[in-house]
Formats: sequence, C-alpha cells, structure tokens
Amino acid sequence: MSAVASVLLESPISQRREGHVFVRRLEDWIVSLVLAGMVLIPLAEAFLRRTLRVGIPASTSIVQHAVLLVGMLGGAIAAREGRLLALSTLEQTWIPENLRPASRIFTSAVATTVTILLAVASARFVLTEREAGKFLFAPLRVWWIELALPLGFIAIALRIWWRSSESWSRRADSAVLIVAFVTVAALFPATSHLFTLLSLTVLFLASLLGVPAFVTLGGAALVLFRSLDQPIASIPIAHY
Repeated sequence: MSAVASVLLESPISQRREGHVFVRRLEDWIVSLVLAGMVLIPLAEAFLRRTLRVGIPASTSIVQHAVLLVGMLGGAIAAREGRLLALSTLEQTWIPENLRPASRIFTSAVATTVTILLAVASARFVLTEREAGKFLFAPLRVWWIELALPLGFIAIALRIWWRSSESWSRRADSAVLIVAFVTVAALFPATSHLFTLLSLTVLFLASLLGVPAFVTLGGAALVLFRSLDQPIASIPIAHY
C-alpha cells in the first residue's frame, strides 16, 4: 500500500516537472528559431538581390518585429531563471539573512505590480494597433506580433511572483501585497501628488533592494505618466 501511495503522490509531481521541462525547451527553441531567422533573412535578402535581383517583401519590418519577440521571450526566460538585471544588490549584501524573506516579498510584490501594469498598458496599445488593421505581410497582422508585449509581461510577472519564495505562505503574502498595491493605484486620483510621492518612494526603496532594472524604469514611467494624466498605453510605444 505504501508503494502504491508513493507512486500516486509522485505521479502528479513528475507530470508537473515534465510540463515545466517542456515549456522551458519550447521557449528556448522559439528564441533560437527567431534568432536564426533574424540572421538568415538579411542574408537571404542580400543573396537574392545579388543573384535574382529580387528581395524579400517587408524583410526589414519582419526582422524588427522579430527583435520584439526575442526581447519579450528573453525577458520571460530571464525571469524564469531569476536573472533579470537589477540596479542594486543591497538585498543580498546588506540585508540580514533573517530579514531577506520579508525583503524578497516586498521587492517581488513591487516588481510584479509594475509588470502587471506594464502588461495592461501594452494590452491597451495592442488594442489601438488592432483597430489600425496593419499587415506585416498578408495574412499576418502586425498586432498579432505585438501581442508578445502583454503576454510577455504577464509571463514575467507570474515568474517574478513565483520566485518570491519557495514557501506557498510567503507567496500568498506577496500576492496580498500585490493586490493592495494595485488597489491603491486604482483608487487614488490620477493626478494625486500624494500617490506620486508614495509610489516613487516605494519604487526607490524597492530599487535599492534590487528589483529588476526594467521595473525601476517602467515603474517611474508609469507613475510620471499617471501624474501628468497621460495614457499609460503610450509607454509601450517606446519599447515597440
């Protein structure tokens, strides 16, 4: 009976591990294929122009959008591996070890909140682009590729939250803090000076402790755009 119970318990765990391995390999393969395409398309373009005097339609635009895919997939992979570039390592070097779990919960909550808001901003941008109805080349629409922005940020947010701790209770604490941050952002008036001050203070503390660099930059942009009552959908345009 104990052997049967052991098999039954290990089976879901092994299935989850196999699923994780499959996702990792899929992401790695997609990035590799897109990178290969970014190299091969210009080479093929140059070869065809020299030999057959023809080119590849929209080749430059294809490569540019491939860069977007690589950037977002690369960010998701970096989040998966816990290798997102930070501007500070204070959490690892100065914070006492017994306080690091709490610090980690705080920084992951800030990072996840900012990433979620960037995903929202990206989704709004994609909806605007969808209305434009542009084609990269028939039948591929531009906004299909641009979906990498919100989907990539969602994947990054989930992985930052997941890596906040190996303990489910601490992950729950981080989730509660994320909900609190999002709620405060939703309730405060857009041009509230108090909200701007509090947000920048929290972002500054989180940056000192070691949130990813894109969180510092993206978070500051979100706060400042909001304080000026500007649409946050404008932020992904620079990234795009």
